[in-house]
Amino acid sequence: MTSTSLPLALHSAAAVRAMDAAAIHEHGIPGAVLMKRAGRVCFEALLARWPEPEAITVFCGGGNNGGDGYVVAALAKQAQIPVSVIHLVDPDNLKGDAARAYHFARQEGVPCAAFDSKQALPTAGVIVDALLGTGLSGQVRADMAAAIGVINQAGLPVLAVDIASGIDADTGAILGAAVQAQVTCTFIGAKVGLFTGAAPGCCGELVFADLEVPAEVLAGQHPVATRLELADLLQLLSTRSRVAHKGDFGHVLVMGGDLGFGGAALMTAEASARLGAGLTSLATRPENTLAMNVRCPEVMAASIRTGVEVTPLLEKATVIAVGPGLGRQAWSQQLLLAALESFQPLVLDADALNLIADGVAAVALAERQQAGTVNVMTPHPGEAARLLSVTTAEVQADRLAAAKRLAEKYSAVVVLKGAGTVIAEPGGQCFVCTQGNPGMASGGMGDVLTGMVASLLAQGLAALPAAQLAVCLHAQAADEQVARYGERGLLATDLIPAARALLNGL
Repeated sequence: MTSTSLPLALHSAAAVRAMDAAAIHEHGIPGAVLMKRAGRVCFEALLARWPEPEAITVFCGGGNNGGDGYVVAALAKQAQIPVSVIHLVDPDNLKGDAARAYHFARQEGVPCAAFDSKQALPTAGVIVDALLGTGLSGQVRADMAAAIGVINQAGLPVLAVDIASGIDADTGAILGAAVQAQVTCTFIGAKVGLFTGAAPGCCGELVFADLEVPAEVLAGQHPVATRLELADLLQLLSTRSRVAHKGDFGHVLVMGGDLGFGGAALMTAEASARLGAGLTSLATRPENTLAMNVRCPEVMAASIRTGVEVTPLLEKATVIAVGPGLGRQAWSQQLLLAALESFQPLVLDADALNLIADGVAAVALAERQQAGTVNVMTPHPGEAARLLSVTTAEVQADRLAAAKRLAEKYSAVVVLKGAGTVIAEPGGQCFVCTQGNPGMASGGMGDVLTGMVASLLAQGLAALPAAQLAVCLHAQAADEQVARYGERGLLATDLIPAARALLNGL
């Protein structure tokens, strides 16, 4: 049984269960066959990453997830690998295919014992997590949480079956406690919760197998989100004409950089220019213009003391990026209001979002919404929480729902940043970027992304594809930098030349 590449369509756990049922009842594939295929995928994935393991310890729950674990144990015994099962559900209470899988393991001579939180931790080999699967709803119960704690404390490599136990398959949130796995093998349909929230940090490398379920079964369920691929998005920008001039590629105006925060606006402006905008201007505090001229003289830096002074710049711009380093002073409010009243396409980030959450620009924003003017908002979870008047924890508990609510409330394309960045548009589907890494947890990353989105808007892309392409370029550039230099010390400006190279196919 070989695994396949990760699909683009991301489904709810309920939809994947419906696919499983359709394969059994409509296409005549016995559930036991699907279970053996899933167990085989897990066993082969384990051996591919940890050849000749000293031992395998399988933690089994009830239901099909536990059944998959029993199959893994039986296959290990057949391969003469030392293996044991620790079960959290009495095997006598197992039903159907899970019960058959247990008897398969016992038939092969696999030793099985009930979980005891006081027993010694596994000390060698690989642990297989087959405790909970995708049917989990509500908080992990106490005995399962104790077993999860044992798995995590053992310090051994872990392979999770279908999803790391304790992770919500629809949201990626941790439901009280979660296994920390290095590899997760998932089946039939890709569960959306694997790709965002806390899940990327708990599920590790993903291995997907459709278990030879017919394609019509997979196509029979509408996805709740779509995974983004940079290669597909790069096709959106056409080849430049040999007689093109700078006016063909738009004029981005970056507005921000209050006293002490000039670097944010400078990075946004440089990212805009490097990603291909024909012209980039910067409206900022007078104290920042010299730094901009030194760092990137191609950006036209203008000293702005009051909101009135920015009007001539607004008239020339085709896209406005407002918020990086903007601050929340009277000067900041004047610039934001001027931007909102211009009716040019806007990319709103950082303090522009905080000011909107404060209610500073309610009237101007409502007028833009009524006029149907393009807005792209790029909040991190804390900013999203303020915009929705909820807590950051509530946003992180269901990132797709939060992004959708923001898109509807503000009539904007929303980029909810974080692990598994979510992009949503009003009334539309969600999209998830699965690239990126922990090295991006450093200052200025969002400022660079804002400049990239604005630049692509200026070059003619609509709001949704501009956001999608910018997010993927940003994340892939970070991954390439980390592959060369490591996660620690990654700076936001490191991404700019790397993203430019990716955009140009280099």
